[in-house]
Amino acid sequence: MIKMHYPEGELLNKLKKDFKATIDYEVLKSKWEPYRSKYRVEIETLIVGPFEDLVDAYLKFNSVLAHLSETEQTKERDDLKGIFDYGTLQPKIAALFMDSKYGWRIKTCHYCNTSYINAYGWKGSYENVLGFINNATQDEWRRLFTVEQLPNEKLSLIIANSPFESVEKFDEGHYLARRIESYKSIQIEVDANQFDLDHVLPKGKCPIVGLSLFNLVPSCSICNEKLKGEKELAQTKEDWLKLSPTYSEYQWENDVQIHLVPTSSSSTFFTKDKNKDLYRLEFDTHGNKAYEREIGIFRLVDRYNFHKDLALRILDLKERYTEEKIKELSRLLNYSKEQIKEDIFALDFSRDRCFGKLRKDIIELG
Repeated sequence: MIKMHYPEGELLNKLKKDFKATIDYEVLKSKWEPYRSKYRVEIETLIVGPFEDLVDAYLKFNSVLAHLSETEQTKERDDLKGIFDYGTLQPKIAALFMDSKYGWRIKTCHYCNTSYINAYGWKGSYENVLGFINNATQDEWRRLFTVEQLPNEKLSLIIANSPFESVEKFDEGHYLARRIESYKSIQIEVDANQFDLDHVLPKGKCPIVGLSLFNLVPSCSICNEKLKGEKELAQTKEDWLKLSPTYSEYQWENDVQIHLVPTSSSSTFFTKDKNKDLYRLEFDTHGNKAYEREIGIFRLVDRYNFHKDLALRILDLKERYTEEKIKELSRLLNYSKEQIKEDIFALDFSRDRCFGKLRKDIIELG
């Protein structure tokens, strides 16, 4: 429903570079090499390629597996799950989506727009390198250094001998200190976070898209785990592109409109008491079967009608604050008409928040 807004230009390049580093791209590349000719797709495409190329890889993968026995399919998927191990990397990947330096505008589930995404984790933050050296836990050290880089015996000595008076007394060669200083301004993300990322193209059916940047959609747990799960939103490339918020030309928000309509032809439309039982919210897909399928998978009609009082509230405000009333308030308060409208209807404020799409459609369409 809500399009993903990625950074642009150099910031997008930095995101891709950081994403590669997060998943240990070079190691992954070497592990993929034996499969590259079989599936005819480069690891670069699978990791940071655009969604339209991921769909091609997904369809090709399923086509290749269709020629294998069930036992062979299971083995192939299991082998590839071990390579594209999203479960282990999830906390680090989620941390990228939670990092404001990339300019994300992530507040709600991009599938339903009815639930907030809790874009937070529990962090240990250190003012400087010395603060990290003297206070970091063993787990936090291990997020920066492998056992080969920092043997367990040496790490135990560091923790036992802290606090150190200065960085120089801790690390005369400054190798460890330089590595610490380069890591996220000494901010260490712990494993526990409340940030769901759904794979548009289900990784259970196609493990090779399990670590694809443009296959990941911030979503609520209801959409991710209870409703979508491993379901396929589409079967054809054309429909996949229509339904993925990560696609650059995604148009769901513009193509589908939400309307408030009477529950029966005999209803008096928008009666004064606004009894919510007299109305229902409907999604106008203009007959598009792909959109209708997605609306069904995420049960949007039922979920939105539970909140139709918000739509009725907006209609009340529209009736109360007509254009003439807004002009009058603008004159009395010496505010622009645009500012008065925003103060009343909060359209801009709600744009990236829950029910932003509903609010926009009811304000514009009624």
